[in-house]
Amino acid sequence: MVRHEDEKRLSMTDAAPATRPPSRTGGSRAGGARDRVGHRRGEQAQQPFHRPPPLPEDVAARGLVVTVDGWRLGLAICYEAAVPQHAADTAALGIDAYVASTLYGSGPGVEARRDAHMRERAAAHGSWVILATAAGPSGSFAETSGGSGIWGRSGELVAQASRNADEMTTARLC
Repeated sequence: MVRHEDEKRLSMTDAAPATRPPSRTGGSRAGGARDRVGHRRGEQAQQPFHRPPPLPEDVAARGLVVTVDGWRLGLAICYEAAVPQHAADTAALGIDAYVASTLYGSGPGVEARRDAHMRERAAAHGSWVILATAAGPSGSFAETSGGSGIWGRSGELVAQASRNADEMTTARLC
């Protein structure tokens, strides 16, 4: 949950990936956003980064931006947040924040890689980065990195949760 300058709450509870039937290009996950009263604001199929380039008709599907309370939020699902070009394509649509729902496993260097991805996206595009990432066990992962957080427009870490699955973090966006 993130609070911005007028103290309204923005809920990204539906930003987590959900399994969907495969698309024509092989994308199989979708995410979206709901506003604070529960209305859907958009949906996006995950881009297939390990397949041939998308078909021309899929170009328009890249980089979903939803507007909630005047804030333009660019959404990233899982691996998309690790791909600089996805962030660049999304930022080119004009965003206030890049919002990513991810899962990083655990192990040597994972936390540093996760934080570097988010710091680089913020600094490269001058936008806030908000990361909602799994904490605790998830699916086939006995342990995940946790570390949901918020990075400022210059790439500085503003707030970050720990590996504790019950923890959340907030920050004022302005």
